[in-house]
Amino acid sequence: MDRDRKKSSGKRKKNMIGRIAVVLIALLVIAAVVWFGLWYKRQGEPYDGIEIVWNGTLGRNAALQYVPYSNGYMKVSRDGAEAVNSYGSLAWNVSYDMNQPIAASCREYAAVGDCGGKIVYMMDGTGALYWKNVPYPICEIETSAMGVTAIRMNDGMADYIQLITLAGEVLVEIKTLENKDGFPIDMALSEDGTKLVTSYLTLDGTDAGGWLSFYNFGEVGQNYSNNLAGVFKYDEVVPEVRFMDNNTVCVFRKEAAAIYTMPELPELVAEIPCTQPILRADVSRDYLAVVTDNTANGTVARVQVYDKKAQLQFDRNIAEEFDAVLLSGEDIVFYNRSACLVMNLSGALKFNSPLEGFTITDIMPTGEKDKLIVFGETDVSTIRMIHTKEE
Repeated sequence: MDRDRKKSSGKRKKNMIGRIAVVLIALLVIAAVVWFGLWYKRQGEPYDGIEIVWNGTLGRNAALQYVPYSNGYMKVSRDGAEAVNSYGSLAWNVSYDMNQPIAASCREYAAVGDCGGKIVYMMDGTGALYWKNVPYPICEIETSAMGVTAIRMNDGMADYIQLITLAGEVLVEIKTLENKDGFPIDMALSEDGTKLVTSYLTLDGTDAGGWLSFYNFGEVGQNYSNNLAGVFKYDEVVPEVRFMDNNTVCVFRKEAAAIYTMPELPELVAEIPCTQPILRADVSRDYLAVVTDNTANGTVARVQVYDKKAQLQFDRNIAEEFDAVLLSGEDIVFYNRSACLVMNLSGALKFNSPLEGFTITDIMPTGEKDKLIVFGETDVSTIRMIHTKEE
């Protein structure tokens, strides 16, 4: 009998422990569901505040240019350049003496040239400094993620583009004559440094036109004269060319954009016509954005974002006056001197508020979600958009 009672008591204890465990698990599941529901609801709400992740001063030596660099920025002045990450840590700094420095960056590599001068400095991710004297006055530079730098120069009669390595080796030289080929407007270099796109202005009497040249310096490009893999002509000027990724090129005209693919040889993906003049534009690795005048339709601007296949991802009218547009991940950012508006590419509003205490001169992406680098007149901050209201 005692043995039977002990067995019965043991079973009751086990059953009770089992029921308690079931109840606890159920409570945990309910709590998790409630928390996830509140979290999901909060994610759909616009942010209503910011958190300062890092703040710093811009220093006494006024920068002539701030350039996105890795996940931070590069400050460029007449006496040197320095790279800072989004948490304010100095990655590297270099010294030089230039009259009019112009800079370019790609991932961990950067280059600074003296516009009108004949010297270029190149930096890798460690801040090691390389330099090269070039034969003609510098007009423009671009750099790649492999350390190859493109330098456009002019001697008064002809234009020259050289591709050089960190060691100073000249890989390629392209020469064009202004009275024959036109006037260079812009150029873009691929991430791997093997493809170059240039835009030229041509004049026929009073009519202005343009043409794009696509160069391939890889194995396939060796089969073409001067590595010229393709030419596309337009009956208007093409003021801007940009690589979106290593194989995708975007070009902007007055009232249109175009996307080209160039794994080896260039091919037009699509023309993107705009019904009004393009006011501003930006590109990222995955998207391109065009802002056009929309005053005839009752708002300040119309904003459209396309993917690399020219598929429309975002189309909105904007009533507020903004000075600039920025693509940052899956978001599009508009800003002026005092306010910032952020929307995702689904059209949902993420943030729309004055940035108190800031006189905004520039905003750059950090590569992290909901974080931006904001430049003021005397300081710079990394901000994170947050919810401040309690549930």
